[in-house]
Amino acid sequence: MKLFDHSMARRTVLSAFCLSLAAVLCSACSDDGGFGSDAATVDALAGATVSLSWQIRDPDAGSAVLACDEVAASAVRLALRPVGGGSGSNDSFTCASGSVTSRVFNPGTYNIDLVLVAGLAELDTVTIEGVALALGKNTQLDPVDFAVVPRSNLTFQIDTALAGPNCASNSAGITEMRIELRNSNGICEPATFSVDDGRLPYNSDCASATTACIENDRSVTATIPSGTRMLSITGRTGTDACFTRLAQFEAPGNNLTADLGKQLLVVDTGQPGCTTSTALAGPALPTAL
Repeated sequence: MKLFDHSMARRTVLSAFCLSLAAVLCSACSDDGGFGSDAATVDALAGATVSLSWQIRDPDAGSAVLACDEVAASAVRLALRPVGGGSGSNDSFTCASGSVTSRVFNPGTYNIDLVLVAGLAELDTVTIEGVALALGKNTQLDPVDFAVVPRSNLTFQIDTALAGPNCASNSAGITEMRIELRNSNGICEPATFSVDDGRLPYNSDCASATTACIENDRSVTATIPSGTRMLSITGRTGTDACFTRLAQFEAPGNNLTADLGKQLLVVDTGQPGCTTSTALAGPALPTAL
């Protein structure tokens, strides 16, 4: 009687499995031996994707192209809203990318919002309606132009770490202030600052222009170029620059507001005339035991 060869059966099944696996893997290979790079094809079991590109243009300067950092743009948000209602989907990309492919979405027809953001603020939104996303396919959207004016509104207040007002002789005793706007390289830019206490606008000329002491309950505002900026504030007591602050911030474009809140000036104890008054010296320290 002929015995059944179990080892031969196992080898036959294993060989068939290997051949099937090889066929599957080869179907995903390109002619040069690598994996296929057809961006228009997506795993049919996964869903659909979209590809998009964008630029930022200044509508007040003949649609000149702007860099993301010129308007403090940080990201582009992609929001898909199903036509006819239902739950939407989102994706997000760094602004500087310029051209991307999204994550996988469910197939369907969508209204798509492309939002240029600066931190938590929205600079501009472009909507594309009725985009059909097919199973297993990538859909290329038309290039998008965001319209952003490279201008921002700045607002802040000025205070010190000392108790009491900025300008009183028995407190900080500041007599005049110098405020300068600087770009990301630290170079001063002329700017006009307004204070809500009835005084004339203060034209900071990057030279020697100063203004009278500004109290800590007053707001200072200015219209400035957008992007990364620095704010330099000096509080003088007589001729001594006793109080200083240098703050870096992002000013969003499209006339949005950069609210810096209270800018706290620090006493410069290296100035000889800034350590003589009781107010500037601060509270007495406890005597050591």
